[in-house]
Amino acid sequence: MPFPANPTPDEQNDGRALAGALESEEQKRARLDRLDAIGQALAKSRAEAIQGRQQSGIEQDWHEDLEFYQGIDDANRNEHRSIWHTKPMGQASPMTGMATRSTVFPNITGPYCDAAAARIADMLLPTDDSGWAIKPTPIPELVGLAKGEVTHEVHQAALTDAGGNPDQAAQQVQTAVDAAQALIDKAKAQADKAQKRIESWHIECQYHSQVRVVIEDAAILGTGVL
Repeated sequence: MPFPANPTPDEQNDGRALAGALESEEQKRARLDRLDAIGQALAKSRAEAIQGRQQSGIEQDWHEDLEFYQGIDDANRNEHRSIWHTKPMGQASPMTGMATRSTVFPNITGPYCDAAAARIADMLLPTDDSGWAIKPTPIPELVGLAKGEVTHEVHQAALTDAGGNPDQAAQQVQTAVDAAQALIDKAKAQADKAQKRIESWHIECQYHSQVRVVIEDAAILGTGVL
């Protein structure tokens, strides 16, 4: 179909709308393709991580650690089958005389893990206080200058800039001292603001309770994920 040599304004607007719609559809398809590629890459990485963890044997170690924490071993495993959904080790039927033998597991692992977790939590999460702080890194030349410890080089430079006038040199030195103190005060103020911002984030994400969970897991399994 031949196009008109001079399209009307309405036809021009319709053409722009059609081009915009086609462009948006192409952009949408490109975005979906990128998202699909990212999803496949993440799925592949996740599968490799799961396989690597299974092959490392760490899950078996975690299972044994958790059993010792709960006071479970091969002798009393049948007593905990309602909790631990694993096949009991040993023969299918109990041996003669096994029913009269003690299956007590003197659990010393659990109390030690609980005590260690409590002690670590007390050190890392003190009550009514913060276990961390942000402070500006000290710059030696600024710290000394802010305290009025002006070096001979600074005096000579100020005297040279002042053309040998001692009064003007003293004013320049005082200006440098004030500037150094202002920089230090600004750094301290910024550090305080940063600490308050991080503390706000910690409150919003329930930092203390989540860290306690990590500490307890680490005490029992040797691994904690925050």
